[in-house]
Amino acid sequence: MVRAVNAVGEEDANKVEKSAKALDDSKAPTFDGATKAESADGSAVKLSWTPAKDEITATEGIVYLVYYAAEAGKENLTVPSFVSAPGATSIVVKGLPKPKTKYYFKVRARDAAGNTDLNTVEVSADSGPDVAPPTFSGCTDATTKDAVSITVRWNPATDDVTPQGAIRYNVYGGKDAKSVDFTKPLATFTGGDSGLVSGLKPSTEYFLVCKAQDAADNEDENKSVWVAKTSEDGTPPNFLGLESVTNVTATTADLAWKDAIDDKSATTDIVYDVYESTTAGGQDFTAPPRATSEKGATKMTLTGISPATKLFWVVRARDAAGNRDTNKAEKSGTTAVSFSLNIQTIFTANCATGTCHRGTTPAAGLSLVEGVAYTNIVGVAASGKAGAIRIVKSNSTNSYLYQKVINALGIVGELMPPPASAGSLSTTEKDLIKAWIDQGALNN
Repeated sequence: MVRAVNAVGEEDANKVEKSAKALDDSKAPTFDGATKAESADGSAVKLSWTPAKDEITATEGIVYLVYYAAEAGKENLTVPSFVSAPGATSIVVKGLPKPKTKYYFKVRARDAAGNTDLNTVEVSADSGPDVAPPTFSGCTDATTKDAVSITVRWNPATDDVTPQGAIRYNVYGGKDAKSVDFTKPLATFTGGDSGLVSGLKPSTEYFLVCKAQDAADNEDENKSVWVAKTSEDGTPPNFLGLESVTNVTATTADLAWKDAIDDKSATTDIVYDVYESTTAGGQDFTAPPRATSEKGATKMTLTGISPATKLFWVVRARDAAGNRDTNKAEKSGTTAVSFSLNIQTIFTANCATGTCHRGTTPAAGLSLVEGVAYTNIVGVAASGKAGAIRIVKSNSTNSYLYQKVINALGIVGELMPPPASAGSLSTTEKDLIKAWIDQGALNN
């Protein structure tokens, strides 16, 4: 039924009705597939073909389904990646994952009834270069956070190739609008809509420009300038210093303290520097600290410290502006003797030498070479004296190896190393062996 409507919307009332039956259409178009693939700018490929033919759908009504893959023959033919406009004889496939990369394509024709041909013709081409920068209008705001940082915000950029979450934002700065240095950004952020520009100078005015950069390093050309000034900060944090030293091993120690308080920096922005010395009050506060804690931390595990040593530590707080307190609260701890770093080195230098405690037939059947020495001595019966144990954990008095080292009464044979050998243990080395045993003879 067709009715006429005039310019003011009045409709006639005729009731003339006509009817017809749609033709049955179950036959797919005849199509030879894609004929050409060529690179196009913007990580794109242009595909071309000769129009398909269909017994019912006109050429202008046929659409073309595009499937693509990164490997030959791997196209997913169940869901098209792109669909052409009706009647098209080409399509520019944009937004491929990578520029200058070979991709493979199959194109199939679909008529108005939804019948799709099943040709398997495959064409390929390298995606073109990504030459277009992101679309971006620059910063929308710049506000002072503290004495050394400024927060900048922006509306996310868009790009023809790079996903929005992967677009980088470079923030450039200068002392005035004409001197912004675009050769090196003050900060770079990936994705998001804001970033904290840190490491700035206190009480300083910064002229900032935000630019968007895609994965191909194309950067937009906006020069929208925002101005912000860092706050003044010349006061160090208020900090009581190191509070405790616990869990001291041969090479590690746990240090703990309470939060420092600062007038400009949040507690989460304060870092803590650790100074170490082998003498009380001997820390060199002009030298770089031994370790620096992560921001806001109130404890730290020191690693790689010297074994068998009494150490003294001072911890100082440093705010975001670099102001460091001057407390001298000192705590100490004595590290345990290390088998690998202390005892084994004694054995290697004085015992596992020449034809003594090494080789295939070591003296007294005892090899003290690195890698086997520990298992050969701890809890193992001595070969030279019945009932004797070479090393008894936590008991140097009843450890036969130590008795041999100090030439104790009741040993069988001579002291070790023997006087005739080149080896001779110092008092310090003997004390280390004793301390290691009495500390539990750990395999540390």
